[in-house]
Amino acid sequence: MKNYPLWKIFVVFILLSLGIIFAIPSLLYKQDTGSWYLDNRLNLGLDLRGGAHLLAEVQVDDVYKARMKAIWPELRDILREERATIGTIRLQDGPADRLTVKISEPDGMARAVERAGELAKPIA
Repeated sequence: MKNYPLWKIFVVFILLSLGIIFAIPSLLYKQDTGSWYLDNRLNLGLDLRGGAHLLAEVQVDDVYKARMKAIWPELRDILREERATIGTIRLQDGPADRLTVKISEPDGMARAVERAGELAKPIA
């Protein structure tokens, strides 16, 4: 067994005691007192104090625009398979919340709508 000098044992004991003494205010976080000692608490982050609250704002118009841009390539690929029936397919400018497509064969409108309806089915 090692024998340490007495002064080293006292230094370690004093440092440990000071660490415990200065940690006490953080353990008593909820209590507010007027003393300088207990006001020197460790500032806990939001996650340690009970969580953070987040308020998000969604721009619905931007979501519609992004969704319509994302649907166009899928719709174009589906309607290309029916090119013999519906003719050429062109994306038209229109409102942001609508996808406007022009086909060259009006007689193929029913088939185009039927094929476009495949995109509206929910995915399970």
